[in-house]
Amino acid sequence: MQRVGHMTQELTVSLQQMKDALAQNIGSRFPLKITVASGEVLVRYIRGFADHKSNIVLISENAHTQALRILEVKEIRRLEFAVENSDAQWKVLRAK
Repeated sequence: MQRVGHMTQELTVSLQQMKDALAQNIGSRFPLKITVASGEVLVRYIRGFADHKSNIVLISENAHTQALRILEVKEIRRLEFAVENSDAQWKVLRAK
């Protein structure tokens, strides 16, 4: 049996780049691992933003519920997610 490892791409990003990555994952069938400033680690699904100018992201605990919590993008210190259709590639984004 051959083991296939996963590749990880890690980047330090600006607030806008973090927001863009969150926007790209709205409605994804895969959750994101979010580490907030307090050190708390959340595994959540991205539902959207409060409005198009907002840095308030709406998150939920599973793929089938509406947003249960809001989170300010500036509170995110680390974001980890699988890249769909990438053969097990992961992206890790760290806030500047």
